[in-house]
Amino acid sequence: MVPGLFSSFQLRYFPMDKTVGERWVWRQTSSKPVLSVSSTVWNGRSEASRNIKNILTPGPINYDIAAYNAVDRHMRFSWQGSRFCCFIVLAIILGGCRIENNFIFHPNRVISRAPSDVGLAFEEVFFTTQDGLLLHGWFIPHQEARATFVWFHGNAGNISDRLLNLKLLHDNIKSHIFIFDYRGYGRSEGMASEEGTYLDGDAAIRYLLQRQEAGARQLVLFGRSLGAAVAAEMATRFDILGLILESPFVSIPEMARVIFPWMPFMSLLRTRYDVVEKVRKINTRLLVLHGDRDEIVPFTQGKKVFEAALEPKMFQPILGAAHNDTFVVGGENYFRTLRDFIEIAIATGIKK
Repeated sequence: MVPGLFSSFQLRYFPMDKTVGERWVWRQTSSKPVLSVSSTVWNGRSEASRNIKNILTPGPINYDIAAYNAVDRHMRFSWQGSRFCCFIVLAIILGGCRIENNFIFHPNRVISRAPSDVGLAFEEVFFTTQDGLLLHGWFIPHQEARATFVWFHGNAGNISDRLLNLKLLHDNIKSHIFIFDYRGYGRSEGMASEEGTYLDGDAAIRYLLQRQEAGARQLVLFGRSLGAAVAAEMATRFDILGLILESPFVSIPEMARVIFPWMPFMSLLRTRYDVVEKVRKINTRLLVLHGDRDEIVPFTQGKKVFEAALEPKMFQPILGAAHNDTFVVGGENYFRTLRDFIEIAIATGIKK
């Protein structure tokens, strides 16, 4: 792929999933975000939003929701953009998965902060995939943990972009948390692909199953956006306590039809991430959360994922939430839903 050729097009037309308000500037080389903390974006309606300034230490995060949402809008098209789209689709068909992957995955190689910056004790973890790549993650322990919350993040940035969410999760769900970067993200080796992310998820779970802490091997998988597809795939392979999918899409071809409804070639995309097909196969307790104002993945797609799964299952709409601010808009009710789900999953155990 010619460096810089598709950069502006990617920003405008392909969704990028990052934690609420984190401003992202696409560059071919990795860049370190400018850091500042502002309280002006928080609405103060929940305890979580009122305590943001107390949670974050001064430093490198700019929670500018308006700026980030401007980057994420992808439903406006010009005729010039339409012609360019036709060229891109043809390039994907002829050029194969490598060009396709450049539109789906938006990694950042720079780990800009660590959990200690928000007051969390953590263990730096490196583990190896079946195809020999070294991956990087963080294990964040909790003294009262009876389970481990395994986080599969979305398609943009890296684990250091999720610190605010990590802090709030740690303080509210009382579980160990393990978050890691897929190949090509942060300090993880390699280049991202659909099959590669499955190998990465497999390696992450196998690593956790070797740990000896109380609750470390009792796993609740959490996937957000693209990570929902990876978490759902892992739920078909391993015995787990429960599966949580936040803002899941039906599949990559279905998302492409939302973004490019006039394009006839979307069924030819090689990357599938078919979440509906995966949840039909799972044999575990399921929770699906989705913001009813999600501007990237339609709310209806989250409902379709939920409807495809077998019982026991629960659907939790997050009223007023867009794609990247679910845990802020949802406030205390959001974390209570997660906490209650985990407690029930622990009490009922692994389904055989």
